[in-house]
Parts: sequence; C-alpha cells; structure tokens
Amino acid sequence: IDMERTITEFIGVPDDVKDDLYLLNLSISNLKNDASPSRPVLFSIFY
Repeated sequence: IDMERTITEFIGVPDDVKDDLYLLNLSISNLKNDASPSRPVLFSIFY
C-alpha cells in the first residue's frame, strides 16, 4: 500500500476562482488504500 498518494484528478474548480496564489489543504481521508480520497480547500493569500 502506497501511503503517499491522493485522488484529486476529478477536481472541479468554478470559473469564478481567479488565477492567483492560494494555500491548499487536501484534508486526506484516513483510509488504508492504494490512494485515498481528499477534500481540497483553497485559502486565498492576501498580500
């Protein structure tokens, strides 16, 4: 079992999300599998 992979291939990003710098939190599921689902959350960086 490879414990360093996640599933994010089918991520859907709305068109209103502008190209910019973001912090990404994947919130990886605690499943023992060859790849675990994740819940990507973007946090905008204000500078």
